[in-house]
Amino acid sequence: MGADLYFLIEYPIYRDFEAEDIEVLSGLCEDKSYSDKETIVKEGDPGDAMFIIKKGSVKIYKETKNRRKLIALISEGEFFGEMTLIDSSPRSATVVANGPAELVRFSTRAFNEIKTNYSKTGFKVVGVLLKFMSHRIRRTTKKAASLLKGRRKKKKASKKTARPRKKKK
Repeated sequence: MGADLYFLIEYPIYRDFEAEDIEVLSGLCEDKSYSDKETIVKEGDPGDAMFIIKKGSVKIYKETKNRRKLIALISEGEFFGEMTLIDSSPRSATVVANGPAELVRFSTRAFNEIKTNYSKTGFKVVGVLLKFMSHRIRRTTKKAASLLKGRRKKKKASKKTARPRKKKK
C-alpha cells in the first residue's frame, strides 16, 4: 500500500492539506491504473472506497434496463465514490475509464483509520468531502430547476396551441 498524493496540492480544494496530512493519506491509499473503457466500479455493487483521479478522466453512467446514460465526465483532481465513505451504500453509478487513467483508491477502512487515529487530517478530509458534495448538490439542484422551468414553458405553450373544445348541446 502507499500512494503518491503530492499532486493534490496543485488543486485549490485541497489547499488546507499540509505535508503531514499528505504523508498520512499516502500511507493509507493505493495507486490504481485502468485502461481505456475499463470499468472501475459498477452500479449496484457494494462500495468500499472512493477514488481520486490522478491522471486522465472517467465517465460516470446511470444504468437503465437497456442503456447507459452519461451523467458526468470528471478529470484530474476530482473524485468519485465518496458517498460510500459516508453511508456504505451500494454504488449509485457505473464509472468507466475514459482513456488510460491513474487513480488513487481511498478505502472506507482507511477513512475510518484517519478519523480515529489522525483526527486533524480526518477533519480536513471530511471538509473536502463536504465542500465537493455541497457543490455537486447545488449543481444538481440548478440543473433540476432548469429542467422543471423548461417543462413548465412547454406545458404553457401546448395549452396555448390546443384547440378549444366544442360545447355539448
